[in-house]
Amino acid sequence: MKKQEIAFLIVIFLVAITHLSWTLDQALIGRYVVLCAGLVILLLTGGRKLVLEDSVTLKLIIFSYLGYALICICSSLWAINPFESLFEGSKVFLGFIIFIMVIRLNRNSNFLPLLVKVSVLVFLVYAVIVAIEIMQLEGLTRNDIYTINGINGHKNQLSNFLYLLLPFQVIGSLRVSGIWKKLSIVTATLNVLLILFLQTRSTWVALVVFLGTIFLIDISSIFNYVRRSRIVVGVLVLLLTAFLITVFSTGVIGYLKTSMLYSASIEERKDLWDNTLGIIRDNPIIGVGSGNWETHFANYGLDDFDQQTQAGYRIPQRPHNDYLWILSETGIMGFLFYAVVISMAIRKSARQIRIKHSLEVSFLFAAFLGYLALSFFTFSRERVEHIVFVNVILGILVSFESNKPGVTIRINKLFSALMLAVLFFLVTLGLYRIRGEYYMMKVIQYRQLGDPKRVEYFTNRVTSVFYMQDNFGMPISWYRGVALVEQGLNNEAFPNFQMAMTIAPYNVHVLNNLASSNELKGYHEEAKNIYKEAVRISPGFDDARLNLAAILYNEGNYKEALYWVEQTRGESERKNRYLQVIKERLN
Repeated sequence: MKKQEIAFLIVIFLVAITHLSWTLDQALIGRYVVLCAGLVILLLTGGRKLVLEDSVTLKLIIFSYLGYALICICSSLWAINPFESLFEGSKVFLGFIIFIMVIRLNRNSNFLPLLVKVSVLVFLVYAVIVAIEIMQLEGLTRNDIYTINGINGHKNQLSNFLYLLLPFQVIGSLRVSGIWKKLSIVTATLNVLLILFLQTRSTWVALVVFLGTIFLIDISSIFNYVRRSRIVVGVLVLLLTAFLITVFSTGVIGYLKTSMLYSASIEERKDLWDNTLGIIRDNPIIGVGSGNWETHFANYGLDDFDQQTQAGYRIPQRPHNDYLWILSETGIMGFLFYAVVISMAIRKSARQIRIKHSLEVSFLFAAFLGYLALSFFTFSRERVEHIVFVNVILGILVSFESNKPGVTIRINKLFSALMLAVLFFLVTLGLYRIRGEYYMMKVIQYRQLGDPKRVEYFTNRVTSVFYMQDNFGMPISWYRGVALVEQGLNNEAFPNFQMAMTIAPYNVHVLNNLASSNELKGYHEEAKNIYKEAVRISPGFDDARLNLAAILYNEGNYKEALYWVEQTRGESERKNRYLQVIKERLN
């Protein structure tokens, strides 16, 4: 078991630090492939019994988790973009495998101390990278701090991941000895200070829940540790001082007003949640399919969003609420399975805390509750490193009751071969997506340089069934269609816009280009209807209004053409020119 533990810990360490600079999302797809490949190697080199023992006991929590994973994967059958659904569903499946492995690995008493060491090492890697980023900042304003992302792609995801490392560092400061105890104390202190410095509100909420839960679970034990350890007292005083400095540096009222209570991001979340509720209302049972939220959200209107979003230049990819995200993509069926997993984990953990009074269980349980609170405001379920460490925490919490009775089934060689085949397939899927993201960077580069021939060439290299839209929600066929139009190849562009429409039917740019292509082919009524659909989705999308006005003008319907031009919200030379020409006709 020792070799299996070390191999498993090496895999999760590599997942946490993998960073591919040649992909669009430098933190996601590389970690996905490393995790899949690592699990394949682990299963082929002696770790098979971590997942595929001769038999497995199906308890309610394991059955529910497996059911949730299968619904996420099977949702590709009714999703508009099935391979995006398969990719997102596969991440849930990988989380399930991690969960099962940890349940079995935690039978060995040495596993948790080894996890402490891994979390310390991962944090040290991140601390060095963040320290370099901080030294390169011109100032320490909120905008300056926002540019810090470590190797997670975004400041908030960096902060959320640091939070998931924290419970292991705290456990290490209390339970391990020697140099690792000192390193645990130092890294836990630095971790909290860094979380406070990064000013990510969702992580602060998680931290408050974590500390509050620990305080409520066992006040007496905490005070005993504090009395016996001057280091702990010093750390607590240091953290409290740092927090007070952060708050009072701008004034309590000013800080709360500008940073906590009133925020553009909070308003944006409200708008995202409103659209998500619309998706849930129209697809309550099975949802729209994993990974397909971004395909549907625009259908419920963009009028309340910022101008960049209304104009289609910024496409939200997540609702910033994992619970609404699950409900919208997998419906009530998927959400119920997910809810059973969470509720059973909480129930089992609370029972273990009551019976054994274990500080390890208390800290991990408190961290898990903090993660659940954090999930109300962010999208941690998307990121591979978060998936791994959340399932490590969940697996440890559940493992303490792993000997409880359940339904036992036999595992045969066919099932084992099937599991490995699935993992090999996921490695292939990930490699295709890495290839797609690499060439997609070329597409964006040559699009910015105004070279449509090179754009067309690289879109042909990008496209595969595993990667049909970029990381921002734009279909690859749309990029190709625009490149063909810029070369004057309108007939060749038309089927590409039609294909893009099947992948992103509510994307205003896709609708606008498809309508223009229809107009060039003489399908005037179809073009007008598509332009009107684009305006319905985004009343602030002026291009569609002006293009519709041009068709009406050419038909001699000057009054209606004037109406559409006057309804545009922005100012442009094209709008002024249209107004002048139409009014001359009317006069």
